[in-house]
Amino acid sequence: MEYIKLQKINSSYQVIEKSSDTVLEFLIDYLIDIGQNKSNIWQDWLNDPKNDTATTDSSDIEKNERVLIYDIFSVSSTSPHISLDRKRLSQIVISWWNLCKEQPNEIIITKNGDDIIIKGKN
Repeated sequence: MEYIKLQKINSSYQVIEKSSDTVLEFLIDYLIDIGQNKSNIWQDWLNDPKNDTATTDSSDIEKNERVLIYDIFSVSSTSPHISLDRKRLSQIVISWWNLCKEQPNEIIITKNGDDIIIKGKN
């Protein structure tokens, strides 16, 4: 099981313990990119059948049956860094958004196989 731990510093979250799992590392970059208050915009995008691509500060995103997230800074790979079911990514974004509203002192994201869990801790 891999995990990343974030700590609330002022009004945002910073990574304080990193993971060796590149998917988990890239997922947290994506969640930080979409922000603590913009998650509903991403939910709308996920559910909009007309828009199949998007961009954040560090990623290009495509959606079809799955959501594919690419690292825009990676020159060595054309394969996605993350490939998730659209419904599962939606659940992750909602969990992230809800935790950011609750403002716990720490957020821990764990990955066990394909299972990703986000929890807050005070």
